[in-house]
Amino acid sequence: DDGGGDGDSDVLGDSRGSTLSSRTGRQHNNSGALRASPRVEGEQEGGHPTSSSGREDDVSTLGPPPELRPQPGLSLMQRRGSDGSDGTHLTAADTVHGSTVVTAKRMDNVCGFMSRRSFFVSISVFVILLLVVGLAVGLTKGTDPTTDEQVLFPDPDEVLTTVPEPVCFSYLPKMSNLSKACPDPTSLPRGGPLCQLVAEGLLEAADPAANIDIAITNAGAIRSDAFAGDLTVGTVRTQVLPFSEDRAAYLSVTPAEIKATLEAPLVDDGLIFTEAMQKEFFPDVPTVKLHWSYEAKYPYAAGLRYDVDIAAPDGEKVSNIVINPRYAGDDDWIALDVTDTSTLIRVVTSDYLAGGGDGYFTGVPRERIEIQENLELADLFLSYCSRQEELIGPDRIVDMSTREYLTATTDD
Repeated sequence: DDGGGDGDSDVLGDSRGSTLSSRTGRQHNNSGALRASPRVEGEQEGGHPTSSSGREDDVSTLGPPPELRPQPGLSLMQRRGSDGSDGTHLTAADTVHGSTVVTAKRMDNVCGFMSRRSFFVSISVFVILLLVVGLAVGLTKGTDPTTDEQVLFPDPDEVLTTVPEPVCFSYLPKMSNLSKACPDPTSLPRGGPLCQLVAEGLLEAADPAANIDIAITNAGAIRSDAFAGDLTVGTVRTQVLPFSEDRAAYLSVTPAEIKATLEAPLVDDGLIFTEAMQKEFFPDVPTVKLHWSYEAKYPYAAGLRYDVDIAAPDGEKVSNIVINPRYAGDDDWIALDVTDTSTLIRVVTSDYLAGGGDGYFTGVPRERIEIQENLELADLFLSYCSRQEELIGPDRIVDMSTREYLTATTDD
């Protein structure tokens, strides 16, 4: 060191707070401490005068300039910024051995564009919104009439009405009798009274606004007698009409389509739905022992009557069809023109049959079928039963939809 120096050789602090040794002759001792070299009297360093002894004033006695001195009551890192901020982003400055040390602003931002506080507030709001949406979905599930089923009779123990004497079920007139209450097939020459009563109930309980004229169901939808005593909701849902997936359906069909619908289920295709198959596909439904492929498909109707010759050729088994629309007089039965392909008749049935099940309604265009997704088929019959003081089967044999039934061995 030549001992010389000028005003440009000050010790400066860089932007990261480190110090630099300049030509002033400051040196580090072996311990790493910074000491000052002798200077000529009157020489200044960084604008600070030297003492008359010829050495630089002890840097430990030097404090920061007045404007950088700590304010009372605030630590160095808590000083209020010159912009009047509350200390969230404060700066602090001091001198170390005569050098200005400036601390950088504290980085409280996240990802460089959002403060930590704003970040956590945003996350909290997002989580709350998710919870609110989830709660709203949970509260509305099962109550939205456009998406969820409306259970009209939720209590299985509710008593609907009283059955004074058994109303028997059977499928084919004369030929089959699955009833436990009426085991003699010859006692049911026009078929099962309970099957007929279900068809009547569907017609009576259908929505009046739908302007339904007739009801059609298949025999296999019914699986039990209505025994004497109290008839409960549970009995209807698990025994009488146990196919819980069946929904009500409203259709507009022509007379020609009605004739085809009555004929198709009576075709003998040789395929019998065995009890083993019934258990496999419908484990919660009572099984029945079938002997003919068309047995459970046999049609029952309300507002419609017909003759059946089961031994006649396919397509010619049903004849003499007469109709009595729902709003017509009791004795106003008129012949159905089965060649009519334009007149539309309103029908209530199950969505299974409306979709072509058992051969029903296979020629009806989809746009003329209205599935009531929120209405179980059983609910229509439950509604009908709840309006009856007593549940009684058809009073007269002529009240059955099958007016005459002929087999290969009978003439009546």
